[in-house]
Amino acid sequence: MVLSSHPARMQAEAPTRQLTMLYLLALSTVALLCIVGQLLVQHNIDQQSMDSQLINVAGRQRMLSQKITKLALILQTNPSQSAQNIRTDELRLALNTWELTHQRLLANGTALQPTNRNSPEVQGLFDDVLPHYEAMVFSAHQILLAEANHRLIENFVERLLNHEDAFLQAMESLVAQYQREAEERVSRLHQLEFFLLIMTLIVLALEALFVFRPAVKQLRRTIFALADVQEKLRAEKELVEVTLGSIGDGVITTNAQMNVLWLNPVAEQLTGWNSGEAFGQSIHTIFPLLNEKTREIVANPIEHALLACCIATLPRDTMLIARDGIEVAIDDSASPIRNATGEVIGAVLVFRDVTHERELDRQLTWQATHDPLTGLANRRNFEHRIDLICQGKFGKDHLHALCCIDLDRFKAVNDTGGHRAGDALLCEVAALLKREVRPNDTVARLGGDEFGILLCDCGFEDAAVIAERLLAEVKKLNFAWEEHHFSIGASIGLTPVLPFCNLAEVLHAADTACYVSKHQGRNRVSYASCLIEIGD
Repeated sequence: MVLSSHPARMQAEAPTRQLTMLYLLALSTVALLCIVGQLLVQHNIDQQSMDSQLINVAGRQRMLSQKITKLALILQTNPSQSAQNIRTDELRLALNTWELTHQRLLANGTALQPTNRNSPEVQGLFDDVLPHYEAMVFSAHQILLAEANHRLIENFVERLLNHEDAFLQAMESLVAQYQREAEERVSRLHQLEFFLLIMTLIVLALEALFVFRPAVKQLRRTIFALADVQEKLRAEKELVEVTLGSIGDGVITTNAQMNVLWLNPVAEQLTGWNSGEAFGQSIHTIFPLLNEKTREIVANPIEHALLACCIATLPRDTMLIARDGIEVAIDDSASPIRNATGEVIGAVLVFRDVTHERELDRQLTWQATHDPLTGLANRRNFEHRIDLICQGKFGKDHLHALCCIDLDRFKAVNDTGGHRAGDALLCEVAALLKREVRPNDTVARLGGDEFGILLCDCGFEDAAVIAERLLAEVKKLNFAWEEHHFSIGASIGLTPVLPFCNLAEVLHAADTACYVSKHQGRNRVSYASCLIEIGD
């Protein structure tokens, strides 16, 4: 049994792969646009940070220039030596700070925009600021060097004041130009960001038009195809279940671990388990097997089918022990279940109740080997057992004996009471003979009023004793039929049965000995002298 995949799945794979590639391409484009937008935003933030820092530095330059001018004026007008020393130190500190700040403003530092990347307008304004800055720095240094020379201090303070207005105006223009250029850069960045946003929206729209819309259509087709497949599978499953439920055989399916998956109604009835209760349980629990003759456990055929990957059958005389303990004679076979790749994924067990057939077979076998009137073995069965001894089947060292018994005065019973009386007498004699022999001996009706007894594992002397006892018991039998009473007897011929002797000779010797008994006056035992010499 092989389970194959549905072709609808393969039909849906090609367009699905194409749509997947388009979807990934669209997502990659959107992701790239988003990354570019983020980089531009980060650049905008960094540029604004540099612009703001540069503007702050420029503002600090203005404040320091004004502070230097103020300290110079104080040094010019304050005659106190201690006050001049304090102001001189403050002026020196302010001048050093101013020079360092201006170096940051002009240098290619990491925190500010390099001057060589400035616009021509900004660079020109830097060039305009530089002379005034240098003149003011020079004047401040000369004031510090002049010490108490008020005349020199006055001259350099005047020169400092002459350049201060131009420096402040140039710095104002520089800051204003930076602000304008920063606003323009921000505006361009906003425009670029807006452009990227529009491009992202266009990509999303194209994605919706050429990817998602076909994907939705393909998804709908796939869903409808799967629904159709599911409906077909459901119908097929229902058909299989109805078919398996309608047949007269029990069906059990298992997985590769021999756990039960499903039982049809016949299997439920025979095992005593319903499919829901049996689901997931081991097949050995649901389907225990015994040999009806030996009572030994029989291996489950599913185990052999899964291990050997072939069909397995049960041996003869196998019984199923149902859940309620009832024994059911069964005949079954198990086959592996394979998927589309040939892998074994489970097994199916098909079995049927053969109790009636097996009972009928036993009856036919019994009828073929037994006398229907007395229930004793018939001639064919009896001769077959003697032949086994003659062939040495029971060993060459075992001794056996054969009694051939012919009833005396049986005809008088038949003539007086009819065949019914004769049949009743035969049944009583049969019961008497069965009762007087050992369990391993065989009593047979050979025909008419003739009986045979096979004494197994019995020496000839012991056999003679048994024959004499049988003769006495038959003589004591008082048969009554209606108002008549009959006394019968028996003529018995006894012969040994030795291994590897001839069956026909053994039977002829017994018949001859019986014939001798009958012609010597009946009610006696005669021995086959041709096979053994023994006195009467």
